[in-house]
Amino acid sequence: MATLAVPAMAETIEPKTVLDKARSAVEDFRTGHTSSGFSAALARADAAIVVPVLDETGSTPGEDEAGRPAVVVVRDGVIGPWSDPAFYRVQSRDGKAPYPGLAMTFLIMRTDAITRLKEGSAELGGEDGLRVDPVNVGVDPDAFSDPLPHMVAFVKVNEASTLLPAFDGWKVTADPALNEQFYRRSLAPAEILSRGAAETREPESLLDALRTAEEHEAPDASPGDVRQ
Repeated sequence: MATLAVPAMAETIEPKTVLDKARSAVEDFRTGHTSSGFSAALARADAAIVVPVLDETGSTPGEDEAGRPAVVVVRDGVIGPWSDPAFYRVQSRDGKAPYPGLAMTFLIMRTDAITRLKEGSAELGGEDGLRVDPVNVGVDPDAFSDPLPHMVAFVKVNEASTLLPAFDGWKVTADPALNEQFYRRSLAPAEILSRGAAETREPESLLDALRTAEEHEAPDASPGDVRQ
């Protein structure tokens, strides 16, 4: 299993802060100019990677060295409950924090991408990486390309720009320090992501999965199999 070596400076980031900001990011995507497209994609998604903006100045301690903190949740089928949240880091091709001032949500449309995340690391773009389709406007639910991309990326771009990031070479890697801090013991990503947490089955229950530390207990379940 691939994990991330996180510099000591990055440990100043609190898991609760990451979750709170992730909830805010999802709310923004649900109510902003991408709301219809986001809801349509979310209704078909098997998982989500939420990369929130932790500090509006874009200078969060430890991000540059370790990458941006992200929250990953998966669900057992598009009508199933979301899992407990697992913490990851997102790094650009050069190993740095990509676009620190932009909130991003990657909605995962294919279960083979979940397999890679449960193994602890996934690379985006390139010949062998997960294919990402970026979106900054609404998307019709029937307008996805064929075959489906592994992920649809929603990015809160600057109002003065219509440019979207290029994701080739980015890596999404489990952050063992944040996960251990949150769950109070060491857990593999597959252990966390194999346990359902949210009680409701509506797509909006993604918000319920992004809860605060006080509402979570360490999962006891063994890693489960991903839907094929």
